[in-house]
Amino acid sequence: MSKKIIVAAALVLLPLLAGAQAAASTEFQYLSFDIGYAPGWNLNSNNYQTPALFGLNIRVADKLSAGIQHLTYSAGNPDNFLLLKYSFLPQVRAALGFGTQNSTNPASSIGFEVIPFGRSTGGAATEMKVAVKYDAPFSDLTRGKIFFALAVGVGF
Repeated sequence: MSKKIIVAAALVLLPLLAGAQAAASTEFQYLSFDIGYAPGWNLNSNNYQTPALFGLNIRVADKLSAGIQHLTYSAGNPDNFLLLKYSFLPQVRAALGFGTQNSTNPASSIGFEVIPFGRSTGGAATEMKVAVKYDAPFSDLTRGKIFFALAVGVGF
C-alpha cells in the first residue's frame, strides 16, 4: 500500500518540478498568508490525519523567508512550527524548522514546497502550493508525521 502512494506522489510531483524549473518567479515581496490542508500519516500512532494548515510568512532576503505554520487537528492539540524557507529553484522551496507537536513536544520539521501555479500583479501575489514535509519529535525522529500539503498563498 505505501509503495503505491509513493509512486502516485512521484507521478504528481515530477512534472510539477520540471515545469517549475522553467517558470518565472511570482513570489511575494513582504508578507504572505497560507491556508490549506495537509493530509498525512502519524507514524507514532499509525493513523491517517488531515489537519488544517495556516501559515504566516515574512520575506527576510531575496530567496529566504521566515514564518510560522499552525496545523490544527479535529481532536485538538495543534502543531506549531517556526520555518525558514529557501527558494533554490524559481518555484521550489526547501523548508526547515522547529516547534512543538501536540502543543508540548519539541519537534523538528523538514520538507519542500513546489508552486505549480502562481501570479503576481500590481504588488499582490497568489500561489498554489504543493508541499511534502516530515515533522518529528526531537526525542525520537522515527516517530514523526508525513504530510502532503495543498495550500493557497496570498501575499504582497
